[in-house]
Amino acid sequence: MDRQLIQLTTQNTAADRATELGGLRGQAALANARLAYQVYEQMLTSDRWKALADVGGRPQRLLWASTGVKDKVFSATRYVTELVAPDTVNTMPEATLNAVATYGEIRGNPVLESYRAARGIVETLYKVGVSMEEVAITLERQGIASFAQSWDELIESVTRQVEKAGAVVMPAGAVRPAIGQSGESGSPPAGAPSLATQKAASPQSREIYRSSNGDRWQLIIEPGSGRKLVRHTANTSSGGKVTDTELAEFLSLNGSGPELTELRRMIADDPLRADRW
Repeated sequence: MDRQLIQLTTQNTAADRATELGGLRGQAALANARLAYQVYEQMLTSDRWKALADVGGRPQRLLWASTGVKDKVFSATRYVTELVAPDTVNTMPEATLNAVATYGEIRGNPVLESYRAARGIVETLYKVGVSMEEVAITLERQGIASFAQSWDELIESVTRQVEKAGAVVMPAGAVRPAIGQSGESGSPPAGAPSLATQKAASPQSREIYRSSNGDRWQLIIEPGSGRKLVRHTANTSSGGKVTDTELAEFLSLNGSGPELTELRRMIADDPLRADRW
């Protein structure tokens, strides 16, 4: 938000206009949070909430998250002391916590007493060409993408460590422990069938290749039928689609991709006997 205001300021040479734009810096976040709290208060007075409260419902507290100050023009305590209100939680970085403990000052009720001023700031922002709605949508998309990337990286890291230990990550996400390291009587994953049942009913697999973007190829031997398949699992960001191809068909494909090269090497080293897995 402030970046847009700074850009608008540089584009306006009129002194009064530049002053107006400069006065809006650092105001949008506080105004948005205070108006969110006003909506929260209105919810607590609604008939819908009263009906829930009458049967024991308890309100969820509002969360002000990651309230560190990035613009050094402002006090490090700005998004803590200016957002004090009943039934709220403030998750701040350690540096901000220390600043509040050292010199933070709580003055009155900065949220409940500022609804009109907050609404005026939002209206002024629209007038000067800054849409809080568009900024909110952009930040939401960026936030979701960032969290999704972190989650994908975590899952990939855990999967690598599990497989390095000799266990097998099954398609549904459960983990089959390594056989022979802790004995055949090892406990199966929570909610999974017993180890004996798993051995009889679960396909055996061996990783062929994992690309840098998270795509995986596995060699699968189905129980009972003994069918040999090549399973390709797309990376999570691409949808995670799983595709099975008969081994013979996969080997007949023309190409020299790393997954095909590695599979041919595996075949040369191991005749694919299921009892050796």
